[in-house]
Amino acid sequence: MILNILDKKTGTKIPPVWFMRQAGRTLPEYRAVRKEAGSFWNLCRTPSWAAEVTLQPIRRFDLDAAIIFSDILMVPLAMGQKGDIVEKVGPVFDPTFVTSGAFDGVPIEKMLDFCAPVFEALQLTRAALAPEKALYGFAGGPWTVATYMVEGQKSKTHHGVKTFAYQQPETFDRLIEALVQHTIAYLSGMVQAGADVIQLFESWAGVLPQGPFERWVAGPLKRIAAGVKALHPTVPIIVFPRLAVPFYGDFIECPYFDGVNLDHTFPLAQLAPYLGKTVFQGGLDPAYLMAGGPALKAAIAEIKSFFQGQPYIFNMSHGLDPQTPVAHIAEAVQYIREAS
Repeated sequence: MILNILDKKTGTKIPPVWFMRQAGRTLPEYRAVRKEAGSFWNLCRTPSWAAEVTLQPIRRFDLDAAIIFSDILMVPLAMGQKGDIVEKVGPVFDPTFVTSGAFDGVPIEKMLDFCAPVFEALQLTRAALAPEKALYGFAGGPWTVATYMVEGQKSKTHHGVKTFAYQQPETFDRLIEALVQHTIAYLSGMVQAGADVIQLFESWAGVLPQGPFERWVAGPLKRIAAGVKALHPTVPIIVFPRLAVPFYGDFIECPYFDGVNLDHTFPLAQLAPYLGKTVFQGGLDPAYLMAGGPALKAAIAEIKSFFQGQPYIFNMSHGLDPQTPVAHIAEAVQYIREAS
C-alpha cells in the first residue's frame, strides 16, 4: 500500500501506517534479543538478530512497513570513527577523528565492507516480509551525523559543532561532502539488498539559520537524493528535515524527494498550498502515544481528516519513546485503521 501511494500519488480513506523506532525499545521481545546480543552494535551487525527485531513490530501490529534495524551513526563507525551507544547516555564518539582530519580519503569500499551485515539483514528481512509490506532503508543526513562526529555525543545547544563549522568552514565542508558520498553508496547498497523505500533523517535540521542551513542541510540532502536517484531512478526517497518548519517548502518542491516527513510543529493549515505536490508522512506528536486514550484518538482523527483523499502515510514527528505503552501503539493502529 505504501509503495502504491508513493508511486501513484493517490490517497486512501485509511492511510498506511508505520512508526519511527518501531523496531525495538518499546517491545519486550526486542529487549530479549538485545540482552542476548550483548551490545547495540553487535545487534545491528548480526544479520539474523537485526532482521528478527525488524520483523517483530510487523508481527505484533501488522504495520504496513518495516524499517531495518540499524542506526544513523553506522556510516561514521564504518568510516573508522570510534564510538559506542552507551545506556542512558546515547551515542559517544571520539571527535579527534574529525579534528585530526582522519575522515579525509576514507575509501568507500571500506565503509561498504563494514556495512555488509546491514545489507544481509535487509535481504533476510525482505525474504521474510509479505510482498505487500514495504521495507525502508535509511541514513542520517550529513549535518545530523556530523553533529555527533564533531561534538562526540548528543548536544542540547549544538554550540560545539556550530562553532567548529563557523570557525573552520572549509574543513567542515570536506566532512559534509565525505558524508554525502559515503551515504549515497550506503543507501545504494541498501536498495540493492532489498530496500523498497529510502528515508533520510535530518534530526537536527532546525538548529541552523538560513545560510548555514542551505549550505550544510538542504544542499547535501539534495545531493544525496540526486546521487541515489542516478543509480536507482525508481526508488522512492522520503526526507525528514526535523524542526526546520520554515524551510519545508523547499523540500516539498524538490523533484528528488518523493515524500516529506512532517514535524508536529508544522501547522497543518500551512500545508494546504502543497497538497497534491508530494506524499506527506508523519506529523503526530509521539507524546500522544504516551498519553493514549481520548487525546490520542482526537489527534489521529484530526490528521486523518486533514489528509482525507490525499497521498499520506501515517507516522510521527519522531521515534517511539522507550516508555510508550505497547497497548497504546496497538490502540493507535486501531484508530488509524478505523473508517473515517
